[in-house]
Amino acid sequence: MQAHFRDSKGKYIQTEFVSGASVMHSRAAKLVADKKAIFDEFTESDDQGKIASCDVKAYVWNAHSRTFDLNLPLSKSASSEYCLRMRAGQ
Repeated sequence: MQAHFRDSKGKYIQTEFVSGASVMHSRAAKLVADKKAIFDEFTESDDQGKIASCDVKAYVWNAHSRTFDLNLPLSKSASSEYCLRMRAGQ
């Protein structure tokens, strides 16, 4: 069975989750069971190794539509926590 994803407006989207890192980029997919969500986390660093951009997209399971829907409030709070943690580790 294939999972289906929707953006914040309910439109079906194609998405892929990758995990890995290079010197300047990092991507990871994280399952968050207590929120019934998948977090798509990423960071990009500048030439000095400082984080230039950081974000999390949180897709939450919607049992009614049987889709993972982008949840903007959860994405925002997850981004804050993740980016703070990543910047603290520099």
